[in-house]
Amino acid sequence: MITETLRLRPPGWLQTRTVTEDTELGEHTLVAGTTVIHSSYLIQHRPDLYPGPERLDPDRFDPGRTPPSRNALLPFAAGAQKCIGDNFAMTEATLALAPLLLVGDYRPFPAPTRGPPWPWYRNPGNCGCTQPPVLHSVPDPKDPLV
Repeated sequence: MITETLRLRPPGWLQTRTVTEDTELGEHTLVAGTTVIHSSYLIQHRPDLYPGPERLDPDRFDPGRTPPSRNALLPFAAGAQKCIGDNFAMTEATLALAPLLLVGDYRPFPAPTRGPPWPWYRNPGNCGCTQPPVLHSVPDPKDPLV
């Protein structure tokens, strides 16, 4: 569940890197010193890597399923610039989530919808972004622990 949540809504959705030497990238030449921007959010929402990329699928990363490429999941970046707190964050999230899962059976509310467009002050350049779907969940009232 935690890995799928990080795929769906990565904490660092935009990363930058500086090219250290002239490099060919497809048909483009990147000159040393060029800043390259890439988005883990966009990579993690590619339908060719993750079928139904906007759907929350907690089983997506089950051990029995074939995982996508190692570089297709970058919630904490990768390489020398990878977040040094990634293991701590995963441990902390697991410890926070585990007691909640013991309380009951959680299910999403039906038919989440896209929110309204972001206000102009949260949308630099007025790029027409919309807020992500609002997903709520409630404990199952039939559960004796609730």
